[in-house]
Amino acid sequence: MLKLTSLVFLFCITKSALCQQDSVSVQTLKARESFWNLTDTTIRNEIASFNRKGDSIKQQAAVKAVKLTEIPLVSCSDTVANFHLKSAYIHLYFSAFDTVGHPLTYSNRRHKVLTKIDGQPFWGTNGELPTRKVSDVFFVLHSHFLVDFPPAAFIGIYEPWPCEWEYHPVGKYVHREPLVTPNLRLLKSETGHHMYLYMLNGEGENRYEVTWILEDERYLMRVVDGI
Repeated sequence: MLKLTSLVFLFCITKSALCQQDSVSVQTLKARESFWNLTDTTIRNEIASFNRKGDSIKQQAAVKAVKLTEIPLVSCSDTVANFHLKSAYIHLYFSAFDTVGHPLTYSNRRHKVLTKIDGQPFWGTNGELPTRKVSDVFFVLHSHFLVDFPPAAFIGIYEPWPCEWEYHPVGKYVHREPLVTPNLRLLKSETGHHMYLYMLNGEGENRYEVTWILEDERYLMRVVDGI
């Protein structure tokens, strides 16, 4: 009887510890992808020149000296954003979020506080189901070189900021001007070693920014922070 009581007590302690660990792990996992955890100073300074999390170091000489080339956003809709410059063609795709095939983790099943999707923390809502997601990217350089983005690059990236493209008729022709928006940008470093695909997503307290980083025309990593 004493042995059984000890086992029950041990189970309760273990379950409690696991619940606490799961609660902490969401923030811990998110922190691992934070701008402030970047160890490469070149990448950190280049990102700080355009993102919001790096505002506190924007006046540093190394950041002020950064020179990036903007690859124009030439069109966009609620399903795709298109960037193009010379032989670079980039299409970023958005779609509705469907719970089918996506395991959901709740910290409180009674009140439906959603903490993880597909076993991973997510961005864009505060415990509610998201409605939209960044689904894929088609990233071509030199007209034929396809940059491979792993599925993990888009895990947890929800509620992309809506993007609208307006046509400006001039006579019988349609005059298309590059669309400039701080919410969606693609930039290239002066050396050409790095490219940055940047998005500012979500609303209100769920606002966050994500930067996908390419190094030497290969996907490297992403940086995500709430703002």
